Amino acid sequence: MKDQNRTARWHLLFVLAAFLLVVSLSPSPACAEEMVLEQHPRGLLVSSVDEGSFTSSSGLMPGDIIREADFKPVANTPPETFQDNLVKLQAARGSVVFKIERSGEVLLIWMRKSPEFKSRIAFDQTRESLENAWAKCEGAWESVHQIVRPSYFEEISEESKKVFDEACKIFQSAKNEMIATEIPSHIPEKAGLELAKAKKHFISAAGISIFAARALQDDLSRGYIPAGTKRAAFSEKQIPRTAEWEEKWILQIESLPGGYKSFYKSMLHSRGKAFVALFNAEAFMKSYE
Repeated sequence: MKDQNRTARWHLLFVLAAFLLVVSLSPSPACAEEMVLEQHPRGLLVSSVDEGSFTSSSGLMPGDIIREADFKPVANTPPETFQDNLVKLQAARGSVVFKIERSGEVLLIWMRKSPEFKSRIAFDQTRESLENAWAKCEGAWESVHQIVRPSYFEEISEESKKVFDEACKIFQSAKNEMIATEIPSHIPEKAGLELAKAKKHFISAAGISIFAARALQDDLSRGYIPAGTKRAAFSEKQIPRTAEWEEKWILQIESLPGGYKSFYKSMLHSRGKAFVALFNAEAFMKSYE
């Protein structure tokens, strides 16, 4: 009886071991079902790759043995675990470097993954939110432009002061909108970092705009333009009477008076950095597509 029980236990263990072996060697879908993997003594064997997929276009082929992912060995890693790790790596970095073995040769393959549609939408919404907030600042500067254009270089009236006040309110409101804009966590890492830079520089530009506008208002109110004296502090050479100057006067900062120059130059610098960061963020998003 004892021998029969012992034999039955060994038989049960054998069946269980065989079952586990079959499960461990069974192909498992990875990379959103773009490839099927099997465990292999030296890593993970690619048993099939979907034709036309990102995995296929990256150069991975059936029969390849994945030995490392981002320079970390994958031997003894279950296909399911590898799949989960791969999804996390692609979400964080947008790409993964595979060290593979093919026909006895060791190769490196860079596999890039297009960002998910929802990631693209989140990126576009964030970028547009920052751009729209800054567009309000540009509009506020245009309203100031209308007040101090060459044909109205006279005393700053109460109505003109209200324009400065309203412009500064717009700058502050836009700044608050930018601060409240959140950078999505599920977009490619590098694109997110550049988007965060753009946000930081736009916030800076909006804040500096307040100081620049108030400094210009103060300069004009303190005697640079005395009451009843048109263009008193300017010469005809400093203010060219051309349509181009009328439209782009604000960029002619050396022709305008007072302490706001340094503020305005600083604002232009921050604004430029913000748009460069937006350009870089868009480039990173496209590089993952």
